[in-house]
Amino acid sequence: MLNSKKKDKLSQNGLLLDAKMIYFSNFAKLAMQKLQDAIVRSNCVLFAEIDMQFHDNEEFIKFVEKWTERYQLTLSPKERFKQKKKGHPTFDLIIKPNLVGDDDFTKDLIEIAKNHPEQFAHSDFDFLNNSQSYLAMKFYLFCNIDSPQIYDGLIPIDQVNTTLKQYIDGVEKFSYVFDAPIQLGNYELVRLTQKRSVKDDLEGREKNASDWTWRIGSESYSRVQKQGEVLINRWNQCIEKSEEEKQAYFEKHLKILESYYGFRGVRKQVGTLWAKERKVFKAKYGEKYLPYYRPLKLSYVQRLKSGLEANAEPLEMIDHMKTAIKNTVQKR
Repeated sequence: MLNSKKKDKLSQNGLLLDAKMIYFSNFAKLAMQKLQDAIVRSNCVLFAEIDMQFHDNEEFIKFVEKWTERYQLTLSPKERFKQKKKGHPTFDLIIKPNLVGDDDFTKDLIEIAKNHPEQFAHSDFDFLNNSQSYLAMKFYLFCNIDSPQIYDGLIPIDQVNTTLKQYIDGVEKFSYVFDAPIQLGNYELVRLTQKRSVKDDLEGREKNASDWTWRIGSESYSRVQKQGEVLINRWNQCIEKSEEEKQAYFEKHLKILESYYGFRGVRKQVGTLWAKERKVFKAKYGEKYLPYYRPLKLSYVQRLKSGLEANAEPLEMIDHMKTAIKNTVQKR
């Protein structure tokens, strides 16, 4: 027997549906999983990425409410299923505020929460209007149209956008996810082709299977790659130094490699770069010094759970950000 929650997610044809169409996350790793889910689980290949700043709480609330109405973001599973079967678009929204420790807005709010906790905790505290800086937010809007031609990107994007404008006033301009990679921080969401398998040959597939994963963006990757090259080229300056200095020489670089989020595409990049650097290091200086370039300890990204329910009200999103600031103060 299915419990009531599971029943709510099933259509009459047994198709898994998800009515949770608005996601809000303070944390990059969780937002990245939700962005990946929008493509892999919801088949959304059309997206729009919008950078926003708000002067106060009211402006943020009105904007989210406007988009919720425009894109029908709180349809029930049954209503969403009907929309898709009729050939109408359905939408998912992921909101990621840039609430990090080193931006001016976050620093200002931390100071208020630390020095004026009663003011910060008050219900009428205007979270978005208590800093001279604005809080940057990313709005990722996904559009799903149940069409194989859309899924394969066969309909020109200009035609898609022109058609959507005829049905939705003020609709955003969309792109195909495989033409313009989604970016978040130092990462980009890409579709990687897998190695050809026995199954591909048996089923007579013309194309290899592919899947979506995150990888390090080209700028960040080039930076860490250059760092490794410089360190290897300067190793001869370290040879006569103490054992402790030699042990520490590559540590900062290796810890940076280990610090990248452990998505499949990222682990593959980091592992390949490490093996290449180790090979060059051995070729230049011999096997004797290889122990100083130690093996990596790469992590895997576990499935994360949000601290805020999907389809939360805008005011709940603001309270969620306030809680994140308070937690930061308590940890210090």
